[in-house]
Amino acid sequence: KNQNSMEVKKESPVEATDSYLFKWDTSARRYFSYFELLRETYLSGVQNIWKNPITRWRDPAYYKRRYKTKDGIEIRQLLGEITRKEIKEVNSVNPCAYWFFRSRAEPAKVWAFRKNILFALAGSAGLTAYARLIPKWGMVWFIAPFVPFIFYMLHNIHHQPYEEINNAYRYILEKRIATVQLEQNQKALSALVESEEGKKLKSVLDDQDITLYELEQKLVDQITAGKFNFLQICNLQDLHA
Repeated sequence: KNQNSMEVKKESPVEATDSYLFKWDTSARRYFSYFELLRETYLSGVQNIWKNPITRWRDPAYYKRRYKTKDGIEIRQLLGEITRKEIKEVNSVNPCAYWFFRSRAEPAKVWAFRKNILFALAGSAGLTAYARLIPKWGMVWFIAPFVPFIFYMLHNIHHQPYEEINNAYRYILEKRIATVQLEQNQKALSALVESEEGKKLKSVLDDQDITLYELEQKLVDQITAGKFNFLQICNLQDLHA
């Protein structure tokens, strides 16, 4: 093990044991050493590439996959473990061509499969079932449609879309950070909502059917355009002008 390896205590210093932050921190600490060893292994592999006289002359672009894998490991180290609920949310908000699945073999490991391939597999399975049960065709029709998919699976395992997977990791990480911040600021937020100013602000947002983020963006646009009216903001009047 590298002497420069970082080590962390297994026990979380977060006092609120029922908080989201405590559960996240405990999970990250649990798998920290595993990811640290995995990260060092990849770093050692990259370093050996540049030391090897046969490979060190090659352009760094050839080793993009290795660097992307290392980046993914570092993000996974921060996450500790991910849940099926988080993966389901990523699939629902991510417009890319892949569906993501959580691996049971490693903590915070995600596999990606092309949506069109999965749709083709589902269609093949349906036609295969029909051919086997209705016309009573031979077993070869039951097996043959899955052979290409098996080869695709083998190819896909070694050619994962690392950039898309890392983006999925980043989304989960940012969502967790936002959740922790919301949890920590919940009391202050509740006090704001119950205040007179908070009720007036909520009324304006509801009337205009916009979010607080959209209201903030309107203010930025007005300031940029030189149309900012301080009295208008103080009175929380209509901001569509």
